[in-house]
Amino acid sequence: MNKKRLVLVGLLVCFVLLATLNFLGAYPPCADEYPDWQTSPYVLPYPVGESYPLYQGNCTLGGHHGVYRYSYDFLMPIGAVVTAARGGIVFEVRTGSVDGGGSDNLVKIQHDDGTIAAYSHIHDAMVAVGEGIEAGDPIAWSGNTGQTGGTPHLHFQVSTCSEPVNCGTLPVTFRNVGEERLVEGEVYEAYPFEQP
Repeated sequence: MNKKRLVLVGLLVCFVLLATLNFLGAYPPCADEYPDWQTSPYVLPYPVGESYPLYQGNCTLGGHHGVYRYSYDFLMPIGAVVTAARGGIVFEVRTGSVDGGGSDNLVKIQHDDGTIAAYSHIHDAMVAVGEGIEAGDPIAWSGNTGQTGGTPHLHFQVSTCSEPVNCGTLPVTFRNVGEERLVEGEVYEAYPFEQP
């Protein structure tokens, strides 16, 4: 068997295995009900007035399954401004990778309830560990670092611990988008909002 055929067979086996595990309940399904978007503490992770498409939503057979099932990927060009989706304290900043490879550059913000939001694949950070942040504050420039499949985007997720492999991700809604659940392929404008 040549290398290409072997890779294709391997990918097919992985896809079938993931689909089977999902079907058998190894990965709990997405929640039927999400938090009320009108009272959500979160806003879209980009500036008011900006619009970006949702590249990958929740509970996909792509990268958003298992512990990462409540993640969002927004298509954003390299250098676009990323803003805090919720206020808190900068918990972790990881930079040093270049766009197009390496590991993820990221910013993590811890909120007052202990949850932690991660903003991954960024080009560079605008904030430092320990800095206080309000929702809507600029925190980074979007990028294409880490495993993006060659498509620049912002990966956003919220967890109850610093590494989702230990605790999973949480369903999140955004109060400045005007609907409960975001749909892949749709473009979402960040509407003006008030701090809670």
